[in-house]
Amino acid sequence: MLNAARQVAGGLGIAVFGALVSDGFTGGMRAGLAISAALFAVTGVLSCRLSGRPATRS
Repeated sequence: MLNAARQVAGGLGIAVFGALVSDGFTGGMRAGLAISAALFAVTGVLSCRLSGRPATRS
């Protein structure tokens, strides 16, 4: 299931960024890279905030 979700997300990402590039290569690449960087930053912040601290054993 996880592999199928990854493949679907990859296909959707390629379709969206391909649509952005079709408008003009330089402008589309700039928009695509800006969106990718923003999503990368949001994912990094969320993973740091949502990751639990390891349990301590006594």
